[in-house]
Amino acid sequence: MAKYRKGTMEEKLSILKEAEKLGVTPTIRKHGIFYATFYNWKE
Repeated sequence: MAKYRKGTMEEKLSILKEAEKLGVTPTIRKHGIFYATFYNWKE
């Protein structure tokens, strides 16, 4: 798993959109982020 660095707003939005299409678990594993980080971005 790749470690995810602080990204730009555009990068975060693209990950959120990807999660809508592919599902949360595969997306966070692909990008190496935690569930908590993902859900904080959604807010």
